[in-house]
Amino acid sequence: MPFRRTRAVLLFLSVAVPTLAPMPLLAQAALKETVPHITETGHAEAEVVPDIAVLTLGVTTKRKDASLAASDNAASVQALLAEIKSEGIDAKDVKTVSADLAPVFQDERDAVGHVIKQIQTGYEASQRLQVRVRALDRAGGLALRLIKKGANELQSVQFEYEHKAELYDRLRGEAMKDAIRRAKDHVTAAGISLGRILEIAPEDANERFKFASAAAIPLAARSEVPGIPMAPGTLTFTSQVQVVWELQP
Repeated sequence: MPFRRTRAVLLFLSVAVPTLAPMPLLAQAALKETVPHITETGHAEAEVVPDIAVLTLGVTTKRKDASLAASDNAASVQALLAEIKSEGIDAKDVKTVSADLAPVFQDERDAVGHVIKQIQTGYEASQRLQVRVRALDRAGGLALRLIKKGANELQSVQFEYEHKAELYDRLRGEAMKDAIRRAKDHVTAAGISLGRILEIAPEDANERFKFASAAAIPLAARSEVPGIPMAPGTLTFTSQVQVVWELQP
């Protein structure tokens, strides 16, 4: 009989404990709806000069035979990788983003221009690399040298800021201070005061790219090695947070 009573108690606890866990959150939401409160959003923003260039480039090779297209393309990409390595760029800053091999077709048309059939003319192999260059003044020169080594596609150039995480840490604190300042301005004018904080809801920080200003100096002009001109412009990082306070007389 004592053994059965112990089992009954344990069974009761296994059912009852989970139902208690959500209560504080429910109570908090209910409290926010039943007391006078103010909601304010704080913002923070910082503009920085990028310190990393990300080059996305590649090689496309067309040949009659699939294996020849693939092998010639691989040899071209290997030459690019060797050039990148000679620049002292760390292996972790280089990655293959795509590798493709596909047949190539040519349309055959009739006298009035309608396509009547497609004829396979060969194969096309392509690979694209993404290279993170941590010295901006070398990015334009490296891009040009890679083109001379066989890259026939320069898909994009993007700019990044290496210390983004630390910058966001600072911006989150500044956004909170801004929310407090705004809330105090409102309640002071109304002759009341802020009470306890009922809710803090950080909003996803975001990054915006601003185009280079006219005064920006192209990278090639700052480098001793000729290269493709690049103007990094500036990056603007923003953070915001929404805070709810209880109001007090």
